[in-house]
Order: sequence, then structure tokens, then C-alpha cells
Amino acid sequence: MQTDRMAAARAANVEKNTAKNATYDRQMTFKQAQMLKAVSEDAPSKLRLFGRVYSGKCSMREAVKAHCLECMGFDIAAIRECTSSQCGLWGKTPYQKG
Repeated sequence: MQTDRMAAARAANVEKNTAKNATYDRQMTFKQAQMLKAVSEDAPSKLRLFGRVYSGKCSMREAVKAHCLECMGFDIAAIRECTSSQCGLWGKTPYQKG
């Protein structure tokens, strides 16, 4: 009986996540869809981050992180060493030491 409840809960969760991903698809531009495809090939671990950013359901910190990752070609080490002080987000760059 409890197994049936757990299976039903899992099915509902999968349905909810599918609906959430469909929401991402409806709100994206063609360029964003292309970028998500590139992210899925180059940095699949960052796909969820970019999905949240493109759907408008992210924090400022997540948006800055996604921008820096895109700018530096998904290279975290390059973000740490970024010297582009002309960038408006440079002071909020993620992955900085201290």
C-alpha cells in the first residue's frame, strides 16, 4: 500500500518536472534554445542553471554566474582569472578567491 503511494508520488513528481521543462520551452527565444543545446553538449551539468535563467526564475547570483560561464566558454578557471574590469558584472564575478 505504501509502495503504491510512493509510486504515485513519483509519477506526480515526474509530471510536474515535465510541465516545468515545457514552461522553459514556451518562454525561450530561438537564440536561447540554441544556447541550451550548446550548453547540453559542452557543459551538461550547467543545463539546469541556464534553463532557470532563460525562464526568468533565477536569482541575481545565478544570472551573473550564467553570464560569466557563457562569456568565458564554461571555463571556471578563466572566470577566476577574469581581468575584464570594464564588464558591469566584474565586481560580482563568481568563483573569486577571497
